[in-house]
Amino acid sequence: MGRRSLKNACLGLLCQLQGKESETLAFEQYQSSTNMTDTIAALGALSHLECAEREQSLERFYKAWKHDALVIDKWFAIQAAAHHPQVLQHVKTLLKHPDFDILNPNRVFSIFRNFTHAYPLGFHHKSGEGYRIVADYILKIDAKNAQVAARIARLLSRFKQFEPARQALMRQELERVAAQAGLSRDVFEVVSNSLAVRT
Repeated sequence: MGRRSLKNACLGLLCQLQGKESETLAFEQYQSSTNMTDTIAALGALSHLECAEREQSLERFYKAWKHDALVIDKWFAIQAAAHHPQVLQHVKTLLKHPDFDILNPNRVFSIFRNFTHAYPLGFHHKSGEGYRIVADYILKIDAKNAQVAARIARLLSRFKQFEPARQALMRQELERVAAQAGLSRDVFEVVSNSLAVRT
């Protein structure tokens, strides 16, 4: 178990270097894996890369496991957490996927928790698009499940921890949420308490 963990950690680090050798190693591990630990590690490593093997592996994994909801949660999470230059577009595509269910908290968290915590350059993109995506879905989810929406709102509520430009962008999205007519009490409490804190 220790050797497997070390091997997979090294594979992940190698893939951060974005080299052809690491692409080959990750794809070979994905193809030859006989256990879910190595399969997920290889898929996670490939998810960071811009290569055909990434898309092939993600598609193959989905087809093999599409009837297992918990495993597909991992498939969503891996892509949302990817250190990939197109992660914003990938997240938007995942949110339109037929298997994304706004009424399924596990599926919602598999995207938003990983997107907001795993790769700061995606969520905290200088355009503010990452914040807009989160705010859009706070509002969409609030109409269906206020408690889940409130938990997602907390991902924006720590805006005071960041530098001024990003603080302003995050606060702008919080204000947009707060101004929504018919907002649930759960979300309103999170957002209003956050906006009441002086930066």
